[in-house]
Amino acid sequence: MSARPNPAPGQDGEHATFCRLCEAFCGLTAEVRAGRVVKIGPDRANPHSQGHLCVKGPAIADITYDPDRVTYPLKRIGGPGEFVRVSWDEALSDISQRLGYIRTTHGAESIATYFGNPGAFSTDTFMSSQWFLGKLGSSKFYTAGSQDSNSRHLASYILYGVAFRNSIPDLPNTDFLIIIGANPLVSHGGLLTAPRRNCQLNS
Repeated sequence: MSARPNPAPGQDGEHATFCRLCEAFCGLTAEVRAGRVVKIGPDRANPHSQGHLCVKGPAIADITYDPDRVTYPLKRIGGPGEFVRVSWDEALSDISQRLGYIRTTHGAESIATYFGNPGAFSTDTFMSSQWFLGKLGSSKFYTAGSQDSNSRHLASYILYGVAFRNSIPDLPNTDFLIIIGANPLVSHGGLLTAPRRNCQLNS
């Protein structure tokens, strides 16, 4: 992050921070007023990203305060969109009973979990989900990577013997780059680990 002084957590002012949505970790500024984030923008003093920012980072403030954001348990009572608010105890008890029935009736491998993106940047939840699934006796653990990254991990396993050892291209020192099967100008360059990647690819 930048070297300028930061307000204390929760205090009004402009806070230097960084985006956690991908591995580029671009620098952000979060403007706080009355204890609420009112604006997120690029941190031009950040020596790593130097003011680069894609559209996803600033949108986090809107998502955080979205009136439709679910912050308590809801139980479906009818068709699509028909829910009623329930307590955490009621929700967890209901889920436990349903999971127990499925496991007893169809076996542990009939239970699977799906962990959305960005799984790699929420390690505590990522690991606890696998631990929970293991306690149930299932190995069916899926993530967003199950849909869009398995081929890349297979290639890494074949090349290096380790599925998660992904090569990182040295874009600043690359004279000619061929990309097959991907468009980092659209995907914002997942696993390139390079802020300002669009500028580098266009130059």
